[in-house]
Amino acid sequence: IAGLAILAAETAVRIVMIPLAKLFHFNYDDTNDPLAWIFWGVTWLMYFVVMAASDGAIIHAVTELYTNSIPTVAGAIRAGASKAFHLLGSSLVLTGASAVYWFLVCKLIPHRAWLLFLFVFAGLTVFLSVVTYHIYPSIMVENLGVFQGFVRSWELSDGRRGYIFSCLFLLGLTKFIVYHIAKGIGRVLHSWLVSLVCNLTVSIVFAALGSMYVSYRKPPHQ
Repeated sequence: IAGLAILAAETAVRIVMIPLAKLFHFNYDDTNDPLAWIFWGVTWLMYFVVMAASDGAIIHAVTELYTNSIPTVAGAIRAGASKAFHLLGSSLVLTGASAVYWFLVCKLIPHRAWLLFLFVFAGLTVFLSVVTYHIYPSIMVENLGVFQGFVRSWELSDGRRGYIFSCLFLLGLTKFIVYHIAKGIGRVLHSWLVSLVCNLTVSIVFAALGSMYVSYRKPPHQ
């Protein structure tokens, strides 16, 4: 349901925004048009708000299961929605940091050195994905704010970063393989509907799996 909510929100925004683009006579694919930037800004903002709330709902549901409680759809959605802007804030901080990095690279770094900074960016992205993986659970479970969530996530990943990276890598690789198998099935059957259903199923299942895994450190042996 959370995965479908993400798709529904993105689709709904496009249904509303595309007629507005035609009404005001602007091309939403034209990066030189300020209205196009507004169009994509609103679209992505709505998408990330719903995605954050949906991830929060999944984490809440899994937390209920861990404590031997029975989660409800309504309860999980309320919990995710109540923390949506905290979760969104953590995503925007990471996205903003990436945008600033690329802006500085594009403006200050000679083209011949781009490859080096591309590898640096890839390494930083992997590192941040690992050390910030527990931000959402920290916000949802421990009721922390955005920056407290960053600190808590760093603490929780300490000593287990290689293990977390391995899990994320295997999950991403498996998703990549299954996604292309599902895409191939649609092509073989010459059916866009089958392809759409397969792709949606893969995306939703792996989004849920990625949000459900929480790796807390085991207490040291006495």
